[in-house]
Amino acid sequence: MERTKYSYLPIVALILIYILLGFFLFSYENYPIDDDWSYIKAAETFHHTGEMQFTPWTAMSLVSQIWWGTCFTKLFGYSIEVLRLSTLVISLLGLIFIYLLLLELKHNWQTSFLVVLLILFNPFSFPLNFTFFTDHFFISLLFISTYFYYKAFKDKKDIYLLIASMVVSFSILVRQNGLLIPLSVFIYILLSERSLKAILKKSLITLLIPIATFIIFTYWLTAIHGPTAEYIKQTAKLLENLRKPYLFLIKIVWRPFLILEFMGFCLLPLSFSLLPKVKELFNRKHYFLLLLFCLAGAIFYILFEHIGLYPTVDLWLNGFRFAYISEYGYRDSLNILFFFYRILDFLSVTSIVYLIYLLIKYRKTISEKFSLSSPSFLILLIGISQFLFLLTTHYKFSRYYLILIPFFIFAILEINRHIRINKSIFIPLLAIYALFSFAATQDVMSWNQLKWQVTQQLLDRGISPRRITAGFAWDAWHCCQYSIDHPYEIAPQKGDIPWWIENLTPVIDPQYLISNSPIPTGFEFFTYFDTDRYNIIDSFDYFSLFYLRNMKIYVLKREHHTNKHAEGFLSYDFLKNLKGYRLKSSKNISEIKQISVDIDGIKKSAWLQHSPSCVSFRVQLPHGRCRLKAALGMMPSCWDKPGDGVLCKILLDDILLENLFHITGSIGIAQRRQFFKPKTYFFEPRTYFIQFIDPQNNSAERKWHEISLDLSTFAGKVVDITFEVSSGFKDDERNDEALWAHPIIESY
Repeated sequence: MERTKYSYLPIVALILIYILLGFFLFSYENYPIDDDWSYIKAAETFHHTGEMQFTPWTAMSLVSQIWWGTCFTKLFGYSIEVLRLSTLVISLLGLIFIYLLLLELKHNWQTSFLVVLLILFNPFSFPLNFTFFTDHFFISLLFISTYFYYKAFKDKKDIYLLIASMVVSFSILVRQNGLLIPLSVFIYILLSERSLKAILKKSLITLLIPIATFIIFTYWLTAIHGPTAEYIKQTAKLLENLRKPYLFLIKIVWRPFLILEFMGFCLLPLSFSLLPKVKELFNRKHYFLLLLFCLAGAIFYILFEHIGLYPTVDLWLNGFRFAYISEYGYRDSLNILFFFYRILDFLSVTSIVYLIYLLIKYRKTISEKFSLSSPSFLILLIGISQFLFLLTTHYKFSRYYLILIPFFIFAILEINRHIRINKSIFIPLLAIYALFSFAATQDVMSWNQLKWQVTQQLLDRGISPRRITAGFAWDAWHCCQYSIDHPYEIAPQKGDIPWWIENLTPVIDPQYLISNSPIPTGFEFFTYFDTDRYNIIDSFDYFSLFYLRNMKIYVLKREHHTNKHAEGFLSYDFLKNLKGYRLKSSKNISEIKQISVDIDGIKKSAWLQHSPSCVSFRVQLPHGRCRLKAALGMMPSCWDKPGDGVLCKILLDDILLENLFHITGSIGIAQRRQFFKPKTYFFEPRTYFIQFIDPQNNSAERKWHEISLDLSTFAGKVVDITFEVSSGFKDDERNDEALWAHPIIESY
């Protein structure tokens, strides 16, 4: 399609969008997030010393990414924000070249711009724009080189081939699998060229620089720098696939399902916009769509419900979990989000089933476009080589699959010549993706910023970083090198030790723990912190666009060991953990206060709770027999004032995410499926205690009411214990001031 004067408007629009993203980036103090602590540390070392030094966690080649980032830090000064600015710039360049490649493939500029926006606002990749991960660096270099390779064979100009080879060399110095790009081009040359002279000439230009780059880097890493621990580990896994072909066959069987489901989710706006119009949808000729819908349901049930394969939508991003979980503590009790994920899983399967149907239906058109004699076939070969590589990788992180999305789009857009994209569906769905991605990214950035600020307060108090754990990135950033230099300071560990503490930061002996939950449960099913009791000593709020409310980060401190075999051993003290409460009230009640109250000559510490309100605590109950003990009363100052008493309840909820991975995770998949049944999404806490007291009208109740509840049924589980106070049966809320005195949980 011939370019017009409007063809370059999308490039201007992309630049403006990325300028806004830059303002968003610099509105935060940036700190390492997950794996990029390792890449940031290497870039920091190179900026200050000029020495290329990797951490043990680095497996990627990373060199050109550090060079690129250092160009920015030398211009603007060193900071993590500037390093991430370099990610934004390379991401922008990558999208521009994807757009130009779409124009070269004869797609109109409006459609090309829309699909580029779909790639930008993909919920899996959008947050990575604000990190120093390798993903956007590699993807951008991959498609910049693909653009020039395509131009080289389309326009028959070897200068483009040389430019592409140089760009590919930089991609090899980000991720080693960049070497597959020129090897794919070499295969295309063998298939398309007829002259031996042309084959030799083009092959030399294509392979010489990239292969030399790969050899030089490998020699430098192994002989001069020294191979990193993670590089050795992943290389060994790749070789194991060759020595044990059955492992590779297992990946070939299962991983394509995950990749296709991932593609279905990422292309939801595109696939749904290719459906017939609503008026035509129920015509007889479209009844086959009902069969496709049933097929998607069957595939979804067999793979993800019956077999128990974890879908990529559930896994989200490596470490991010899309604002849901960090290494320590699940961030909310809203199990209905899992139900939401299941809906997305099903829609993703439906999406990819429909797209595969369209690819099969219009295979003739697609095969003509990507015929062996066409330069478009080169694009297909490059995509296939990256797909095959993903089948061999040790990890199955969904962000690795991002490189395949544009290749899939190139094929789908050929269908657009027969079925027009319905923009009235595509644009609203794209807007939803953009809002969702932005909200999730804001949540992750705000959460991460607050976590690092909270830990800095502990460091400012003189607490050693070896006494703090705040998850993988924080621990590794502060203690990885120290662990290497001081192996004799490795503290005795016990329990299900987190892998990064075991391998990277074994000198950590966590006295303080930064958690998203009052309960220090862990990523997946860690029980590491079951061996000690942690109390909540502080909590901090930040606003989440993802949840549209304030979220909390807790500071937990390890309690000194006591005799666990003593009669009535104290397991949990609610007043010591008062910073961890969650308050819900229809009135303007912002907090509860701890006070000391004397009733009938007996003085007790308690918290004061007004009606109507609920105060909840998340508690891990001890294994074995346990009970909740407390004393219930009303403020003496209310006894002689108007009122109708208070109705007090204690409610328990044990259908929590902590129990999903923490308890049933060690039993089996059947229990997990039980957890995912719809009834659990709408489960109401059970009332475990109820008492009405009315000291205003009944003088006999002007005392402390002792409570003892046996909780042995829930032993070992994480529970939400809610203390609810409401008005009497006349709904008179005047002077309803209840007291919960010295509530504790003890083993007996």
